[in-house]
Amino acid sequence: PPPSPPPPSPPPPPPASQCGVGVQSAGKLAGNYARFYVHGAQLTGVSNGRGLNIVLVSGTTFEVVEHAWFDTFTSSDEADAMVSYLEALSCPSCYVLVGAKDEASSSLTSAAYSALASVLGATVTADTLCYRCSYALVSRLGGELLAEEVGADTSEVASADWMHAACPAPPPSPPP
Repeated sequence: PPPSPPPPSPPPPPPASQCGVGVQSAGKLAGNYARFYVHGAQLTGVSNGRGLNIVLVSGTTFEVVEHAWFDTFTSSDEADAMVSYLEALSCPSCYVLVGAKDEASSSLTSAAYSALASVLGATVTADTLCYRCSYALVSRLGGELLAEEVGADTSEVASADWMHAACPAPPPSPPP
């Protein structure tokens, strides 16, 4: 008898999308926004004011745990409040997303730059963050920097993305 035909090939796996978090920052002249993303979808209802915006996202559920905004353009008191906020964070599995909107550098103190470095692993300094420049960071508490970008001038948008794994597509809907 003739050989039987080979079994049919299994169906291809469902398409995968990237799982992860991201930040886009635009200073006043580059678009004036701070946008935060989980799995490619922009978060809504999170802080988005002039200065530095911080969003904590659970590393297990990818839900927003908390968010805060510090107007580091006009007030060193806001920079001091940001230092206290960062030093009090306790969410070891969380991603910390930071984005500058409009202008964030004018009232950032050396203590604020130090806290960004020690708590989040940031490399940004007073020499690298120019007036009305963009700044985006993705980190974990304890100084585990995952992604960071500082706009080189006031016309650049900064992006920081950390994609950690392929996410399986959701299962197909059951037939009616």
